[in-house]
Amino acid sequence: SISGATNRMVDTVAQRQNLSQLAAMGIFGVLTLLWAPVAEELFYRGYVYGSLKRHLPLAAAWAISVAAFGLRHTIHFYYLWPHLSVAGVVWACSMLVFGSLMTWLYERSGGLAPCMLVHLLVNIAGILAAALP
Repeated sequence: SISGATNRMVDTVAQRQNLSQLAAMGIFGVLTLLWAPVAEELFYRGYVYGSLKRHLPLAAAWAISVAAFGLRHTIHFYYLWPHLSVAGVVWACSMLVFGSLMTWLYERSGGLAPCMLVHLLVNIAGILAAALP
């Protein structure tokens, strides 16, 4: 499960960085709630997609930016646990769908604020799911 994989990621990072699990979860939580929604939407939708769609057909710009978003979100699974290929594939597919939805929302709304808000809400849901037993 994604929550199981997230918990395992936090445990692995805590061990490798000599942190308590609470400290690792706190750092992960802050990054997930503050950095990801703002920085990732600014970069993937605002910069990458915005730049590409000025020079490429819309579908190509969309596909390239979503693929970059999905790849970036999949790398940590393969880096930490290469043997969890099923979880990595599920995660990659979900990130491709999510990235595409965020690109659609960006196009539909004409701005990044709705994307940042939805990204934040999805990350909150993920953290709550990871906290469940």
